[in-house]
Amino acid sequence: MMSVRRAFYCSMALALALVPSLSSAQTEVPYRTEADCRIDWNSADVDGDGLLKKSEIGSARAIMPPSLADKERVTLQEFMTVCRNSLQGRQQK
Repeated sequence: MMSVRRAFYCSMALALALVPSLSSAQTEVPYRTEADCRIDWNSADVDGDGLLKKSEIGSARAIMPPSLADKERVTLQEFMTVCRNSLQGRQQK
């Protein structure tokens, strides 16, 4: 009986330890290369018109840079600029 209780508490401790890392993962888009940015853009731009409208932005919120997530429209140039800046920020760290 004691080992079941110990396993339960260990599982809970592990789950609680992971919660902060999950919340921070939601606020930062994990771009590794400019190709990653382009892949995310292509998946977000559902109609392929080179412009993300509010409905596309809402659907792609998980992959949108936080600074663009609340905009009405986002152009490819805006998206790539934010993405490049985030890549440069990571390289400097």
